[in-house]
Amino acid sequence: GGDWRDSWRAIAVLKERGVVRMGGVSNFGARELQEAAGLGGLSVVQDWCDPFHQARDVRAVCESQDGCQFQAYSSLGDQWLYRGRGVNVVRESGVLKRIAQEKGVGVEHLVLSWQLQLGIAVVPRSKSEDHVRENARLLVGEGGRVVLSEEEMAEIAGLDRMAEKVEREEL
Repeated sequence: GGDWRDSWRAIAVLKERGVVRMGGVSNFGARELQEAAGLGGLSVVQDWCDPFHQARDVRAVCESQDGCQFQAYSSLGDQWLYRGRGVNVVRESGVLKRIAQEKGVGVEHLVLSWQLQLGIAVVPRSKSEDHVRENARLLVGEGGRVVLSEEEMAEIAGLDRMAEKVEREEL
């Protein structure tokens, strides 16, 4: 048996032949991603991305590749709970709550709008049929997507990796 590189080479060949349109990976580190990109055929890269975990190194590799789209999962902070943080730092962030309130939207709507403004494809998950409809409208540009100023974008950019450094009250 081979490793992911052998599988990836096969995907690149299939893409080149027109058998598949896209080749993608999930949860690759920047170094592995750079190697996969060098083998050709990279179309989509999926990784955890939220305001406190912005996956900048992975996004940078993806952005350096022609025709490659970065796709976020866990945009609304659930990974923090899965990883034992004990609180969803995205939903509890004072910075995000303040900006969302100023924009007249919820934190969830704000975060998805922020990612879309960055050119990130999002995969919002919801158990609520109403939220699924709201997210679908947002994704196709019919849901009142908020536009963030440069200052607001910079403020959210400043949250990257902060959850690992501070206590809940400071978020």
